[in-house]
Amino acid sequence: MTPPLEDHLHRLADDLAAPATPEARAAVRRRVGVLRRRRRARTAVGGGVVAVALVAGVAALQRDDPADVEMGPAGPDTAALPAFTVDREGWEVIEAVDLGVDEDVEDLAAPVQADPAEDAAAPEGSLQVFRRPGQLTGPSAFLSHGPASDAVVPEEGDETVSLNGADGFLRPAGFDAYSLLWNPAGSDSHAVLRTYGLSSDEVEAFAAGLRAKDDAISYPPAADDVFGFEATELPAGIEEDPVASPPAGPPAGRRTVLERDRARVEVTIDNLGDRSFESRLAELLTTAEGVSEGRVLDRTVVVVERVGDGGTQWNLTWQDARGAVVDVLITGVDAASVPGVAEDIRELRADAWRALVAESG
Repeated sequence: MTPPLEDHLHRLADDLAAPATPEARAAVRRRVGVLRRRRRARTAVGGGVVAVALVAGVAALQRDDPADVEMGPAGPDTAALPAFTVDREGWEVIEAVDLGVDEDVEDLAAPVQADPAEDAAAPEGSLQVFRRPGQLTGPSAFLSHGPASDAVVPEEGDETVSLNGADGFLRPAGFDAYSLLWNPAGSDSHAVLRTYGLSSDEVEAFAAGLRAKDDAISYPPAADDVFGFEATELPAGIEEDPVASPPAGPPAGRRTVLERDRARVEVTIDNLGDRSFESRLAELLTTAEGVSEGRVLDRTVVVVERVGDGGTQWNLTWQDARGAVVDVLITGVDAASVPGVAEDIRELRADAWRALVAESG
């Protein structure tokens, strides 16, 4: 059992750093470019398909330019999502917005991977998660596998490891975390293994034991190509935790931003299910400087300390009883204040949320 939230946060250091991994940033840039090109192509032929762009982690979800959003035939079901605020005097809501079928909402659920195929009907990759049952903050491995036309390029300081006829490149990530990148032999694909709480030897052994479900993936991938791996060498106590398919219906989200003095709380919610949650958790755990569990509104939440451009920040992340993915980003406060902010988070009634949106608009 991990230490209680308050006890752990009081012991966190103030001068730790954990920037986002270079491969994640590069994958984001590639993914954005490809998907924007795909959107323009579909618009040219009269298609009504929504184009999306990958964001690594919960970024600012905005609709500042309505002309840049393509709506499909069905609207987003934001009414089914919860809404949250911080119920304490002094906090001012500066933004409250429902997010519709928006580029930045839908692809929160996509794994970090190389360029996808231009064919919209082709498979776009897989995300697999391995952990100890019920332990979201325990040793974990997040395995992304997607199509790629280019070879993985090592960075300075990477350790080269042999993976079933291919060279993989192992590098430290955040605190107690690693990332391992490779092109599986004989396949036009790219694999990324991100781990937390595993030693480098465990990571290498786990990766060496992976067997591709399809060892002949082409680029662009065919409709019958299968992504993902069978794991034959699991670290002790670790097992695969299946990631459910995204729920039916258009993507939707909500965003609330509150400020008090120099402190800021951003609450982002989406309806994209397990894949969104696990992708977000992978990014947080593998760029963290401190990890613990806490409680918000009777839900177990993962609490991660990181260092951003503005200093130390904390993310509180969970799925609610309805499957909605919630991420609370807290900045501008010290560690001792974070438990108090968490305790003051409240869910709003539907009418109160509508009033808040109207006021902030």
